[in-house]
This record gives sequence, structure tokens and C-alpha cells, in this order.
Amino acid sequence: MKNGASIRPPIFYQGLITLGVLISGIVGVAAEETGPPAKAPFGPYPRRNLHPLFLPFYQPTADRAQALKPGSFTLFTLGQYASLQRADQHFGASGEDLGLFDGEFLRWSIFLRYGIWEGLDLSVEIPFHASGPGFLDRLVEGIHDLTGSVRDDRQAFRFDETLRVDGREVLRENSTGFAIADVPLQVKCQLLEESRGGFGLALRGGLELPAGSEARWIGNGGVDGAAGLLLERSFWDFTLYLNFDYRFFTTPARLEVNGLSLRPVPNGVAALEWRVFPQVAFLVQVDGSQSPFIDDDLKTLRHPQVEIAGGIRFRAGERLSGMLGFAEDLVFVTSPDVTFFLGVGMDLGE
Repeated sequence: MKNGASIRPPIFYQGLITLGVLISGIVGVAAEETGPPAKAPFGPYPRRNLHPLFLPFYQPTADRAQALKPGSFTLFTLGQYASLQRADQHFGASGEDLGLFDGEFLRWSIFLRYGIWEGLDLSVEIPFHASGPGFLDRLVEGIHDLTGSVRDDRQAFRFDETLRVDGREVLRENSTGFAIADVPLQVKCQLLEESRGGFGLALRGGLELPAGSEARWIGNGGVDGAAGLLLERSFWDFTLYLNFDYRFFTTPARLEVNGLSLRPVPNGVAALEWRVFPQVAFLVQVDGSQSPFIDDDLKTLRHPQVEIAGGIRFRAGERLSGMLGFAEDLVFVTSPDVTFFLGVGMDLGE
């Protein structure tokens, strides 16, 4: 492990920004002709990467630029279930580096949001985590066989969370029961409302408060933070969402005593929504984040986390809404094989 390792430029985010600018230009031409969307947009998936190594560190969830109306209150609950098997090993002069993560992980969250005043809202997520050997190993292997992906040769129904750096054991966790994780708190300030030929723009800032157990590796024992921009632009029955955040972390004690440190890193989301009916939309979303670890030996510690998610969002009446979908890894070693998610929400009015 090299504490003085150079920080690689976030190539993925440079590409994401470039793609966003190009798409925004195309969307701008279309928006000049179509104006604001006739069908109300749903917004991106408020999900996060469930690789267990990165769970204690704040990941701002994707969001719209549009703020809630003053006095409005919404409630949303989202369940995510992920399966992964990841093995990464390196032998250096200082000893063995090993990352071994095998199991299934549940995150169930309750999101509460309130419109404080015009263009400003506040949201809090209350998340709970559980992990264990699970039951999806055979299904994942079958999908990999069907699609021609590299076969894992999984050891079915096994659970392991191990991180070893320079021969020192940094992390070794057993299967955990249901417990609260660190709690994110976010404020969004809308700067521009989408109009004919324009786009929606908002600033947001957030803190993740230390409610989760550091000993069980679902909390980092300190406050994390993030600040960023939210953009959205609509054309015909499509809406493009772009989120860019910069994240800051508290380094957990067990990392510090083993010579590992963290750095601020960017976080990005690009999503495209197609409203096929007024009450139903298809959505494709790419989430990416640079690794916060300063280490050049293990791929698990140096590669970015990138996932692609797809599914539907829908409304049932004026107040109820929901989402259903799944996510796949685009960078193998730092994301789960597959994550399924299901959410239901309610507009509680003013």
C-alpha cells in the first residue's frame, strides 16, 4: 500500500460531463420546439451502490432539480437487494493485499422530504442494513451462463467480508442482522425552473450523520459531507437528469491504524426517462463514483464504482407512486453482480 500514491484523474467523470454537455445541446434544440414537458417527470432512481466495502461512506442519491412546493411533504420507502462475489489479491514487498467480499446485502430506506419555502426543500433518509449468505448465487450463475459473462464459480450461500492490506487484517465481518446505518440529511436549493428552451438547475448539500455501527461496518464513526449540482432538461416525452457532487469523508479509526486514508472524490449520475404514458415511464441510469481510498495495489481500492440501472417508474392516482428495476455492474470488482430494487411513495400534501 502506498500512502503517497498519485491520484488518477477521474476519466469516467470527464466522459460523463462531456456526454452530458453533448446531450444537453441536442436536448436544447428539441426543448426550443417543445417547451416544458406535458407529462410530469418522475425523477431518477434514489439508489446507491451496495458493495459492502463502500457502505460506510456517504453516497448522495440521484435527485431532480425541481424542489417541493412550500409546505408539501412526501414519504418514500425503497428496498434494495444485492448479490456479489468479489476476490482481489496482490502480493507486494510489504505482504499480501486481499479483498474478498461474498454475500447478499439488503438496504431498506425511508425517505422523508419537506418543502421549506419556495425553491428550498429538506430530505432525510433513514436506512437499515442486513447481510448474509443469501439465496441468489445459482440465479446469478445462470444469468452469467445465459449471457456469456465470465463465470464466478461461486461458493453458494457463503458470506465473507475481508480486507487485508500489507499483510494486516483491516476488515473481517460476519453475517449481520438488521441494523440502522448512517443517516443522510440533504438540502436542495432550486436556482432555475425548467421553462421553454431552458433547464432546471439546483444546488444541493448534504451530511451523513453517524448512526450506524463502525464495528459492523455500516457506519464510519464520523460525519461525511457532499455538495453539488442537479440539472434536468425535457424534450417531447423524455427528460435528461445529470447530478454532480463532490464528497468528503471522515476516515474510520480501523483504517487509520492500518495506514489507509481517504480523499475527497466526485460522484456522478446520468439518467434518461421516457414517459410512455402519463402514469408510466421507463428509465435508464448510470451511477459512478471514484474510489475514496488512496491505494494503488488492490483493484478494489483504486477502481471507480460504476453501475447501470433500468426499470420503470409509475403513478397510481394523484398521490401514490412507485419504481421497480435492477442494476448491473459496469466495473466488475467494485460493484455487486446484480441489485434489485422496489420502491413505493406517497405525496402527503400540504
